[in-house]
Amino acid sequence: MKIYRRLVDDNIVHLCTKNPKVLRKIRRYVPPQDKTFLDETIELDFVDKKTKTNGKLSDFIGFIHTGLLVNEHLKNQLNKKLSLHGTWMPLILEGTKLWYFSNLAEVDIIDLDKTDFVKVQGYITDIKKIVLKNNVPEFDFFCPKDFYEFGPFLSKRFIDFVREYKLSGILSKELKVSEG
Repeated sequence: MKIYRRLVDDNIVHLCTKNPKVLRKIRRYVPPQDKTFLDETIELDFVDKKTKTNGKLSDFIGFIHTGLLVNEHLKNQLNKKLSLHGTWMPLILEGTKLWYFSNLAEVDIIDLDKTDFVKVQGYITDIKKIVLKNNVPEFDFFCPKDFYEFGPFLSKRFIDFVREYKLSGILSKELKVSEG
């Protein structure tokens, strides 16, 4: 199984919420059965006002690094082609509806005893080799348990999907993985 780490693409336009309290709500895990956020209108704004006119929104828009922010068409394509583990939330940018995929539910697939990683002051700063537990489910975009701050992981199928459709806004690095 190949796994990739999602990297931040500094060449894309980044968005934020207009209300910081809403951002804290979005960042917490929202279980799929919780539909309360569907009744709200969560508005987004540009982090840097200069990028509003100079920048183009990428296919995967810069927002919270542990999720995906996309337009409706790409949301539908992702749902058809990939196995996602999380919740879709509607957001608005200047009257345009976008969708944020929150995957803050951490997936317990990594064997911590056999994985080789560097931890500095409680934070994982580098992963040299990942050893997966036996019989792990295959997700295409997920946060592994105990590695949340390291960012989301992507499957080879996800990377192939991005390359096939020439989508922008996702950078990745392949990780060394073995199965336990």
